Amino acid sequence: MRLHHKNIKYILYGIITVLSVVVLVRYFNLTPNLFHLITNIPIWLIAALVIMQIISVLLVNLQWYCLLKITQPHTMSFWQVLQMNAKGLIMEAITPGVKFGGEVVRTIIIKKSIGAETHDAISSVVIQKFFSMSVFFILSAISMLYFIRMDVHDAIGVFYGLLLVLVFIVVVLAILFITRKHITKRPEHRKSTNRIMTVIVNAVIKLCTIFDFLMMNKLILLKQFLLAFIIWMMYPLKLYLILRAFDVDVSVLASGFIAFIAYTAAMIPIFPGGIGIFEFIMTYVLGLLHVADDVGMSVSIIFRFFTFWFVFVINYVLILMNWIFSKRGALHEK
Repeated sequence: MRLHHKNIKYILYGIITVLSVVVLVRYFNLTPNLFHLITNIPIWLIAALVIMQIISVLLVNLQWYCLLKITQPHTMSFWQVLQMNAKGLIMEAITPGVKFGGEVVRTIIIKKSIGAETHDAISSVVIQKFFSMSVFFILSAISMLYFIRMDVHDAIGVFYGLLLVLVFIVVVLAILFITRKHITKRPEHRKSTNRIMTVIVNAVIKLCTIFDFLMMNKLILLKQFLLAFIIWMMYPLKLYLILRAFDVDVSVLASGFIAFIAYTAAMIPIFPGGIGIFEFIMTYVLGLLHVADDVGMSVSIIFRFFTFWFVFVINYVLILMNWIFSKRGALHEK
C-alpha cells in the first residue's frame, strides 16, 4: 500500500518535531530536574490556567461570531463558529507556523455553512486577522520598550523588526482608507478572465465596504479592538502566574514581551504548530533575565501545554461531539 503524499508530509513533520525537541533539550543541556519541575506545579496554578484558557477560547469565538454578523448577510450560529475554529486550530497544529495555518479551513467552512461567496469568506478571515494581529504587534512593540529601557541589547533588533511590521500594517491600512471610496464604487462582481484575480479584487472591495461600516460605527470598532486586547493580554497574565509559581520575579509587561516574542518567532513556518521554535525563544529570553535553563524550559513547556495543546484537546472534543450529534440526528431521521 502506497502512502499518500499528504501522509508522508505529516510523518515528516512528526519526525522533525521530535528531533527539534531532542535538539532543544541537548542545546540547553537540561538536567533531570526538568521533569521534576514540570510535574510538581501547584494545583491552584493548573486550575487558574484551565479557567483562563477556557475564557480565552470563548472570547476568540465570540470575536469571530460578532465579526461574522457584521461581514456576512447570513450569520453562523455560535456552535458553528466553535466548530470552525476547532477545525482551524487543529489544522494550525499540524502545519508549519502558528496563528497562520487554519485560515483556508475557516474560509471553506464559512462558505459551506452559510453559502457565502469566496471573496466574502476571505474578507471575514482577513478582518479578524486585522484586529487580532494589529493588537498583537502593538502590544509586542510596547513590551519591547520595557526591555530596551532595561538595556537588554539583544531585544533592540527585535524591537526594530516589530516596528517595521507595524509601519507596514499602518501603510497598508492607510492606502485602503484613502482609496476605499474609489474602490467601493467598482462593481462588486467584476468579470475577469482570471478567476483568482476576480476573487482578490472582490475581496478588497468587500474589505473596503467593511471598513466604511466600521468607521461609521466607531463603537463596534472600539469593541473589536478591546476584545482583541483582552484576548492577547490573557497570554502575559498566564505566563506571569507560571513565572510567579517558579519564584521568578517579573512584571506583567516583561511577561508580555516574553510571550509575544515567542509567538512572533513561532509564526515562522518551519515546524508544525511552531513547536521547538516557541520553546527555544521563550527559554532563551528567560535566560536574558538570568532564569536557569531548566526552569525556563519548564515554564515554556507548561505555558505551551495550556495555551496550545490543552486547546487542541478541547477543540478535538468539540469536533467529536459534533460528529456524535450529527450521527444521532441521521439515525433519528431514518
